[in-house]
Amino acid sequence: MRLRKKINLYTAVLFIFLLLLMNVSIYFVFSNLMMVNELNRAKAETGKIAFDVSKNVNNISPNDLLRAYLPIDGMIGIVNEGQRKGTAVTSNSEKQLSDRNSSFYPGEKSEIITYHQKKYVFVSNPIVWGMEV
Repeated sequence: MRLRKKINLYTAVLFIFLLLLMNVSIYFVFSNLMMVNELNRAKAETGKIAFDVSKNVNNISPNDLLRAYLPIDGMIGIVNEGQRKGTAVTSNSEKQLSDRNSSFYPGEKSEIITYHQKKYVFVSNPIVWGMEV
């Protein structure tokens, strides 16, 4: 093989390798950035929901109140201290989330969880509830 063909071949292979490496790294950076942004958005939305729910808890029934703040593809629920299962409202597209065990968390908690091979943003925010759910 001539030197010119070797140089062209090695350059092409190196270029393809670098192109693949850059695309994979951009994909993972973008994916991580999207997860972090979604987590931050969910935390802000949960804070607003907790404030509004604690303000209107005595005026509206718990199921109607939760249904008003239900995410499009998600679930919103209330778990009292010491309970494993609480009141929950789930969107039609994510009915399997209602089978998931819930736990009470005394403080704020946020993480990305995997349930049935799908990733979800989980945010827990404590509120003062004036009546028994």
